[in-house]
Amino acid sequence: MLVAAGALLGVVAGVCTGYVIQADRKPTGLGPLSQHEVRQAKSVAEAPVPEVDRQAEHEVDLRKLLLKRPKGTTGGKSRWVRLDDFAQGYTRPGSAFSNFSEAEIRRTAEVRWVQGYSAVTIQLVQFREESTLKSAEHLSVQQGFAAEDSSEKAIPGSIDGSVYVADEPRRKAGYLPNYHAAAHARSGDVVMHIYLSDTRPISMKRAMDLAERQWERL
Repeated sequence: MLVAAGALLGVVAGVCTGYVIQADRKPTGLGPLSQHEVRQAKSVAEAPVPEVDRQAEHEVDLRKLLLKRPKGTTGGKSRWVRLDDFAQGYTRPGSAFSNFSEAEIRRTAEVRWVQGYSAVTIQLVQFREESTLKSAEHLSVQQGFAAEDSSEKAIPGSIDGSVYVADEPRRKAGYLPNYHAAAHARSGDVVMHIYLSDTRPISMKRAMDLAERQWERL
């Protein structure tokens, strides 16, 4: 019998980023198929941080900024993500953990839901931005990966956000085809990641609608 890779793998691995700070800890001024391997970030984020308190831009509970899980779907409530738990979803968990630990991740919140063989994961990743724009660097890396063999379209209202729909599904003998799409954008010190997977084709319209609705909450 064919197994639906979208439902089984999309929820666990439709996530290509995620990190963490302890769950109910309040924000301080300082002191989310196999996952793809973590790639070396480009030196795009070496620009100095503007003289503005970027952390103050999202001094709220990030979980409240996430879209609500739609009726008729299954899945948990929005939650905080621990870095070590997230890294386990990658091909090389140890390398992923080290990479993310050095990326000045402040905290990450996510929500997931499943309906039939369709799965969605949304993550909001907040950075400390102490010396460089780590959020911009992180966004660039994720977008570079998503753009491979995908159709791309800008998210209206965002400066550098885009939606990516894979040109071909992932296929594996004995499994139903796994179609996938993603969206990545940045608002201040918070990076938005959305991952969709399904055993049926995912249209750009469907992916864009989800991306726009989440983007409007940031």
